[in-house]
Amino acid sequence: MKFYTIQTLKFWNNNKNNKYLLNNYSLIVEGFDIPYRWMYAQMINRIPRFDDSMIWVWLNRPDLRCSGYLEKGTKGVLLEIEISRDNVLLSDFDLWHLPLMDIAVEIYEDEQIEKEISWQRIFDLELCSKFNEVNIEDLILQGVTSKVSLSKVKLIKEFVAK
Repeated sequence: MKFYTIQTLKFWNNNKNNKYLLNNYSLIVEGFDIPYRWMYAQMINRIPRFDDSMIWVWLNRPDLRCSGYLEKGTKGVLLEIEISRDNVLLSDFDLWHLPLMDIAVEIYEDEQIEKEISWQRIFDLELCSKFNEVNIEDLILQGVTSKVSLSKVKLIKEFVAK
């Protein structure tokens, strides 16, 4: 199955001569260590052939004319990769922002649910579609996967972030 990942050109240059794309999950954006460590734990439990790498992917090809993928002016690379769906943990992009802000994913009014347990709802795409009031096909899906063999990279497109 096709997935897309956006990385810095530095990341690509550091990985392109290796056997795999590897990203050390411990390189966490400052201030987001709790949700990233939680996502890492979810990967361990939900991805069959997991290793110590955390590569973020998109199900749909990102539009590089838009901003927000990397800091403005950063040299980046869009990689198309062919990997098994079983090795990708998909989640709703919009609802992922609640764990990022350390907020419970509350679906029902006056709901009492442990915050980190509520975060698991971002993986229930049917529930996400009801919450967002869209069809599942219209959700913006992101994913995380483990290391990716370089033989699985099918497209390399360099760009400068807007």
